[in-house]
Amino acid sequence: MTSSNNGTQKRKPGRPATGESPRVPVRIAPEMLAAVDYFAGHASCSRSDILREALDDWALKHDRVFPDDWPRPIGTTRSE
Repeated sequence: MTSSNNGTQKRKPGRPATGESPRVPVRIAPEMLAAVDYFAGHASCSRSDILREALDDWALKHDRVFPDDWPRPIGTTRSE
């Protein structure tokens, strides 16, 4: 019996990667997740966008400095 993949590597199970950055799973309380979903819905963006923006806002508020090539959340600029 011959192999159906014709010598190519077998694909890994699951959804293929969509970006360059590593995925970071985080546990969030249901109430907090509901708030994230609420804000994401009203801003027409994803949960990830809201969480990245929240982390960026926290970093700015606490004088944490990111490298110049750090990806900025939607709607923010370097001068903020």
